Amino acid sequence: FVLGSNTEREAMSCVTPVLTTLQDGVYRTAFVMPPHRSIESLPHPDDKRIELREVSERRIAVYPFRGRFSAENFVWQERKFLGALVDAGLVAKGSVTLATYDSPTTLPALRRNELWIEVV
Repeated sequence: FVLGSNTEREAMSCVTPVLTTLQDGVYRTAFVMPPHRSIESLPHPDDKRIELREVSERRIAVYPFRGRFSAENFVWQERKFLGALVDAGLVAKGSVTLATYDSPTTLPALRRNELWIEVV
């Protein structure tokens, strides 16, 4: 979609982070559009599996970490994050989202990542 597989054949610039969430055994990836684009101004995706969605404001807890994404590293960081939320007296809602800010070609030790989860 962002590379031009859309009704306008428009390659779009995205802003970081790229968001990945695991729900019901399926990874879902979300791209953040530039602030000057409204959902109405975006072209329609060619792929029916792609959904354009505006996300409303919400309260998010954020846990920063560095390194490469792997299932093992994610589980380890997620455990620490959820433990820190409990220690802080916060109640999580929904699934943890991985937010990545750097290119896959960035050295792993320099990659900036965050875990996000909605809190109530």
